[in-house]
Amino acid sequence: MLRILITIILTTTLTCIATAKDLADVCKKIGELSVGQWADYETDAPFVKSLNSRYAIVGEEDYDGTTHYWLEFNVSNPIGNTIMQVLIPSYPYQPTAISGLIMQLAPDFVMQYPKDMAGTMSGQGADNLSAPTAQACNESELVGEESVTVPAGTFDAVRVEAQLGGVKQDIWISDQVPFGIVKIADGNGDGLQLMGHGMDATSSVTGTPMKFGQPPAQ
Repeated sequence: MLRILITIILTTTLTCIATAKDLADVCKKIGELSVGQWADYETDAPFVKSLNSRYAIVGEEDYDGTTHYWLEFNVSNPIGNTIMQVLIPSYPYQPTAISGLIMQLAPDFVMQYPKDMAGTMSGQGADNLSAPTAQACNESELVGEESVTVPAGTFDAVRVEAQLGGVKQDIWISDQVPFGIVKIADGNGDGLQLMGHGMDATSSVTGTPMKFGQPPAQ
């Protein structure tokens, strides 16, 4: 009986260690960004029904001697699309790490903001993916490995529990999709799910950005 108990304990411990290693490997892979990667999501919540959003890497540039990436959020809403692009050194990221920001609120209104405004302005926009990714990778409780099915397909994922906005939620994260998040759900089943993904994204911004604080060109 003691031998069986020890075996069970060892098996459980080794499984937890393996899952933790798998999560670390997944999170490392998620941080390897490629220009063109994209993921589409649908959000369903009590006050936000069928909100569609796309996250994509649409460019890269050298900033202070290191490669930075333009991460675009394109969010559909009843009056049109809100497009935001942030220049980031890595993923997930902190708002203070943003080195540039471009926003398009209308087809003929594109604004480029300086670094000292970028973090604050981006916090008012569409990004709701980097924070839960960081939470899943660094401040979550492991549930285990499992297969999860969403409209984009079926994926092998690591499931974790985390506090998002003060609410306990399940997050399924996988290195089989760009940005890692496959599904987020609270106790009522509300949340976010992956609708599609690919590697051929380009910038959705139309027109030439006008620099904040400068008069438009005549």
